[in-house]
Amino acid sequence: MNGLVRTASIISAVTALSLSGALAGSAAAAGRPHAELRRPAPWRLVDRQSQPSELFSIAAVGRRAAWAVGDTINNLGGMRVLRWQGSRWRRISVPGMPAEQEGLVSGSSASNVWLVGQNSSGQVTARWNGSQWLTEPSPVLANELVALSPTDVWVAGVPTCVNNNRKRCTTPMAHWNGTSWSDSTVHIAVDALSGSAAGNVWIVGVYGGHPLAPQRPGVLVGYRWSHGWHQVKTLPRLRTFSLTGVAAVSPANVWVDAPLSTASGAETGRLLHWNGRRWRTFVAPRALRTPGSASPLISDGRSGVWLGPDIHFTGSRWVGTAPGKLGGETAGILSIAVIPGTTSVWGVGFVEPGGPNPYGMIAIHGSLP
Repeated sequence: MNGLVRTASIISAVTALSLSGALAGSAAAAGRPHAELRRPAPWRLVDRQSQPSELFSIAAVGRRAAWAVGDTINNLGGMRVLRWQGSRWRRISVPGMPAEQEGLVSGSSASNVWLVGQNSSGQVTARWNGSQWLTEPSPVLANELVALSPTDVWVAGVPTCVNNNRKRCTTPMAHWNGTSWSDSTVHIAVDALSGSAAGNVWIVGVYGGHPLAPQRPGVLVGYRWSHGWHQVKTLPRLRTFSLTGVAAVSPANVWVDAPLSTASGAETGRLLHWNGRRWRTFVAPRALRTPGSASPLISDGRSGVWLGPDIHFTGSRWVGTAPGKLGGETAGILSIAVIPGTTSVWGVGFVEPGGPNPYGMIAIHGSLP
């Protein structure tokens, strides 16, 4: 990707899943034998950009408050920032954000929204306080962004591995306390960052192995912040080829994704759940294998999680939800966000009308808020 490296945010979602009754009957989950596969509800197109573009990141902080960011193909028009206030998506301009590349967005409320983008001079970080945009330059080139409150914002930087050795990786981290940034370093290539409040911030990644042919699986590793980064010793040491994910909902409700992968590139969701006392493992049915996707993991606001736009695990059932086509055009959803207080999910990405360029789009799974 040009500029901003996003190791765990790009999802390949351009083909629909085949969910036959026979496959549904084969579903099983470790620790929960009654889990089953359900047929998907459809994603629906809500907004399609008129210029060649892509949307990369979305944050929903309320039924009438959401933000999406992306870029315009060939950087014509710079960074795209869209805002939802309950009726339709509108493009807005952000002072001091002349970004030329794709961006990140995260927020905890309508008065605490953070944007990160890049231009030829470097990274630009801005926050919306409910009435104006303020620039707050981060000391770290952002790869992951999580805004938990106005005084609790985390950034995971771009990992560096010596000679591409995944046993010799470091990732810079930065924390905003409401007035200033502090930085730290973890000795792992961070795939994903998630948190719910101070004291419940998690990062995960893979230690060792090699993701390219000839592939060798690495070991899942996780860290939790408590006056410093501490390795989660209880986390099962599972092996995986793939990017991992984490959704830290509360100290007693944490989900980790360490996909089961094969040398052919096929992946099956494998979820770990921490209830505050122990871990349980859930494995998706073979029908939900996807070719080389790296899905962000987010809470569904209830008792389950979304593995990107393709798969929803309700806590007892697996639901295949790949978008396939939207508005008659092949679609790819790159980022998702559950709308607070609902079961609906925003998704952003692109549609491909058959020409040389994609067009940014916003879709929804469920009802409009």
